[in-house]
Amino acid sequence: LQRYILLCAQELPAGGFRDKPGSSRDYYHTCYNLSGLAAVTLGDRANPHYPNFDRLDVHTVFNIRQKDVRRTDAFFAKEPPFAPPHPLSTEKDMDLQGRK
Repeated sequence: LQRYILLCAQELPAGGFRDKPGSSRDYYHTCYNLSGLAAVTLGDRANPHYPNFDRLDVHTVFNIRQKDVRRTDAFFAKEPPFAPPHPLSTEKDMDLQGRK
């Protein structure tokens, strides 16, 4: 994965990452390529050329700080489960919360 990200996904010399050779770089793929690179380098502690990602408090799946993951979890734990309206319902059948 490291090799693919650094050799195929990286946009040089301009910077940024893309999903595959031939496509354009964008913020979405830059974010997720960097997340993937961080995740795979976590296990390579013997290599002195990689930074110490253990000191970063970043969730490797969501690519945000751990405290923000905890805050988001706490927020949604207070909310009722989301239930999308029935596809045959009309707007006048529902109140502002989307309930009948």
